[in-house]
Amino acid sequence: MRWTRQSHGQRAYSDSEQHVQLILRTLGIDEARWSATLDRYCELLPADADVDVRLSTLGRAFRDAGPSAPALPEASSCACAVCGASAVTPVVTKLAEPALVYGRCGACGHGQRLAGPNVDDVYQDDAYYQQRASDGTGYAAYAEERAYREAKGARLLELLEQRLEPAPRSLLEVGSGFGYTLSGAAARGWRSQGVDLNPAAARAAQAIYGFETVTSTLEQALDSGRVAGRSWDIVLYQFVLEHVASPRAELLAACRALAADGCLVLIVPSMESFELDVFGPSYRSLRSDHLHLFSARSLGQLLGAVGLDVLSVNSHCNLHLASGFLEPEQLAQLYQGGRGPDLTVLARRKAA
Repeated sequence: MRWTRQSHGQRAYSDSEQHVQLILRTLGIDEARWSATLDRYCELLPADADVDVRLSTLGRAFRDAGPSAPALPEASSCACAVCGASAVTPVVTKLAEPALVYGRCGACGHGQRLAGPNVDDVYQDDAYYQQRASDGTGYAAYAEERAYREAKGARLLELLEQRLEPAPRSLLEVGSGFGYTLSGAAARGWRSQGVDLNPAAARAAQAIYGFETVTSTLEQALDSGRVAGRSWDIVLYQFVLEHVASPRAELLAACRALAADGCLVLIVPSMESFELDVFGPSYRSLRSDHLHLFSARSLGQLLGAVGLDVLSVNSHCNLHLASGFLEPEQLAQLYQGGRGPDLTVLARRKAA
């Protein structure tokens, strides 16, 4: 195979052409850099290396094979958007125009964007769901991914039916896009509603499924009565909370929508992912429209502050960028240890 490498007489890496092309798109690199990364990885890899050594070796090889990482700005610590500690310092810079700088809170591990463009207007842009900009904003093929996203949404709803007691019968999705997950709720006979800032997304949901999407923030929708308060078994945010300026204010609105025994479901990018350690500025979640990256600790503090108890936090991944380097059980252990690139969180109101 073209994408197979040996080290110390043993296979060090092996992957399919299709998955390598996914890696290249995700990291924004070409075949030459990935090939050079693999060759350097095999040069550096010690014999009998464990998972941590393999990942740290891959990180060094990736840096050696590419351009120098952008320098971090000289900056004093600033306040964390979650815990308030003046402990956020720059940790990674991604080349863009303007450059993106992200910091990490030394107290709760929360990640936040410290520098980058104003993205307030992009969520109303028709192009947001049609193309991905060079700084990572938007989606490249959202309409073409309908089957994939419907199936992913259906799996999530099935999991929630299995995990939650009483079984949910209603879903409010904030950032509902074209309605792919809402379609799964409708198929189950659930009462459902979507909220999204993007008028093009609302038009698509109407054209595809006949759904009426509320085009506003959740707070505005609750204030106007277009979304009923205290009446939803599940309030769902799938890769939405990282986009809002104030996660705490957004979750206070979510609490207004939840029924007394309802459950908040968050899927967010992680600041604790091994991919950030390995790929640095090429980490997929460093993009202009991501203002926050979360840690398990920052999520716990954030949810506790708005009156919610965390039921579970699970890290996971759909792309498995390290699958050519690690065995499936090693990848699974990595995710179980909280080092996957995505976090799924279930939370409920604190007991009175």
